[in-house]
Amino acid sequence: MRVFVPRSTQLLLVAAVVVLSATVSVCRAEHAPEVIELFDWFQARKGAEFNPKQEIHREFPDDPNSNLGVFATTNIAKGEVLVSVPWDTIIHAGRQVVSPPPLVCNTVRRLANEMRKGDESEFSPYVKYLEKQKFGQLPSAWSEAGQKMFKEVLGEELPPSEPVTWLEVDWREDCSGSTDRIDELAALLVVQRAEDDLMMPIYDMYSHRNGKYHNIDNNREEGKRFFLSAKRDISKGEQLYNSYNMCNDCGERADSYGTPDIFRDYG
Repeated sequence: MRVFVPRSTQLLLVAAVVVLSATVSVCRAEHAPEVIELFDWFQARKGAEFNPKQEIHREFPDDPNSNLGVFATTNIAKGEVLVSVPWDTIIHAGRQVVSPPPLVCNTVRRLANEMRKGDESEFSPYVKYLEKQKFGQLPSAWSEAGQKMFKEVLGEELPPSEPVTWLEVDWREDCSGSTDRIDELAALLVVQRAEDDLMMPIYDMYSHRNGKYHNIDNNREEGKRFFLSAKRDISKGEQLYNSYNMCNDCGERADSYGTPDIFRDYG
């Protein structure tokens, strides 16, 4: 027996299927195995948000040595929140830092303290992820011979200024920091991954790139949250990029901070 279905009902059914298909595709994010524990912990934090239109994986999925990045799994509209990190999920200095120095000493100390707690830390999955990062990514952590050669190559003319002083000057002298391996690793991680005084899970997985590729804005709500939003429409398959010197809150960096400085501070 043939059942008659009105044209309007047929259209509604088709629309429902399209919406369901889109929803399934958005929720089918397959994050890199090495970030699953961290991601699940982050998602469980009260107030934490990660836009399901993204996934975290290697830039070249078949190459385990390529960098991790965040990629759009479907179109993302300008202004959409990409990730929102609540304040109690951030390792920070413990008080508002109005004019952050190059290295925020208290953020380093709080991170080192959480690292020493190990599994007892409330930030344990984040700390474990950080501890897996290779030591020596920054020139300041190179061997004495490596630093000497680097300075000889630069000479007196080539940038960056103070190419290898993060540990020797900023940490040990300005912060009265120790030479303990955990303390020094924490200092280097804050240099390389913090947003001023804030160490934030997931945030540092968005890589740097300028020009047409830069598609993220930073947004800080002091004491509440830090979140990233799309600065323009982002197409499916695009990698999401922040900027270390052209961001919306980068201030004078846009004019005075270039590739040599980025190499010194981010590796």
